[in-house]
Amino acid sequence: MFPFVVLMTLAALTLPSTLYASGPSALTITMDSGGLYYDPVTAVATDGTTITWRNGTPSPHNIRHDGCGRRDSECWFDSGIVRPDAAFSIAAPPPGRYPYHCELHPIMRGILIVGAADLSQRAACGEGCAGQ
Repeated sequence: MFPFVVLMTLAALTLPSTLYASGPSALTITMDSGGLYYDPVTAVATDGTTITWRNGTPSPHNIRHDGCGRRDSECWFDSGIVRPDAAFSIAAPPPGRYPYHCELHPIMRGILIVGAADLSQRAACGEGCAGQ
């Protein structure tokens, strides 16, 4: 039993901070109170996926696409304030790369990558997914 626990712990520690949703389904991103970050930092989904950000921290946060407020870009999502123990959900925007942030805590940044349902999102993600 002990070797199995060690193996599973090592496997969990080596996984990148990227989560893939492999088809129309649900994807949950959590707000991590331990470091003021989104978990995973980079989330990859297919079109048709429902994406939910869940605030499990004791502080309010928000989720705002970096394009919001810019004249040269569209605003794909802006949650407003998400109170502790609350959530914000959207249907996946069109395929593309969507960096976002928390305006209340500017250190909190994440990336949502949406690919076509044929799993091409892994190619769209490239080497830049893990650890961003």
